[in-house]
Amino acid sequence: MSRVIGTTAVPGAQEGARPAGKAQVPAGSARAGQRRVPAVPGRRQLLSIAVTLAVLQLLGVTGVLSRDSFPLASSVLARFGSLLGDGAFWQSVGNSLGQALTGLAAGTAIAVPLGLALGRIPLAEKALRPIIEFLRPIPSVALLPLVILTAGVGLGGAVLLTGLSSLWLVLVMCIRGARAVDPTAEQTLISFGVPAWARLRRLVLPSALPFIVTGVRIAASVALVVAITVELLGGMPGLGKDVSASLQNGDKVGVYAYALASGVLGLIVNFVFVPIEDRLLSWHSSRRAAR
Repeated sequence: MSRVIGTTAVPGAQEGARPAGKAQVPAGSARAGQRRVPAVPGRRQLLSIAVTLAVLQLLGVTGVLSRDSFPLASSVLARFGSLLGDGAFWQSVGNSLGQALTGLAAGTAIAVPLGLALGRIPLAEKALRPIIEFLRPIPSVALLPLVILTAGVGLGGAVLLTGLSSLWLVLVMCIRGARAVDPTAEQTLISFGVPAWARLRRLVLPSALPFIVTGVRIAASVALVVAITVELLGGMPGLGKDVSASLQNGDKVGVYAYALASGVLGLIVNFVFVPIEDRLLSWHSSRRAAR
């Protein structure tokens, strides 16, 4: 009798028990196989912008901010939305962006080879250092009257000024990058008889690339600021000229709407350059450590 009870009790106990393999799986492991929904890029930045606009709207409605000087945020957003359907607005955006990027490309094309040469040839760098330090602090906008007299009011003048503003930023970063070469690695290549051109391609350029890419990304924002400022002061076609026209016509909402468009354009330029920078420097130790 006891054996029968024992044999019948054991199967019952086994039926209520979990298999050994399943007992070792954590309860939350079923979610591990599920695909996570990717986070929305820039959601924190968008949230901060939304909060700022809500606060400005509240200050305008309550009268803390005078509507004579600060239109309601809702009015500015409504005007900005109407601009998105205007072909002339997109032409102005294209003019500002084209002038900024063309100047950036021209300045970078001059700054990179010149910076690498000055960074690798100390004697040349010492000879040109006083000239660079004298010209670099001069604001590009201060040269606007001279540029208008020589290049006129048009694409050429704006590109010249944006190119100058980009030149100095990229040049200084490139010189620093050319000096950041590991001396031990360089001496090793020299001892193995590696030619100078090969050393430049395999050692100097990879060492200077993080400095160059960072300089170009910063110079892109500066070039856009200079382009819009030149358009505002010099009458070159673009968003700056639209801001000036709205100001002269007493259209305060339009002034803020075009200013908002300029800020959004700057954000887009930065968002475009950041992933490019990450991709070009994916091999760098700083990017691998951040993953």
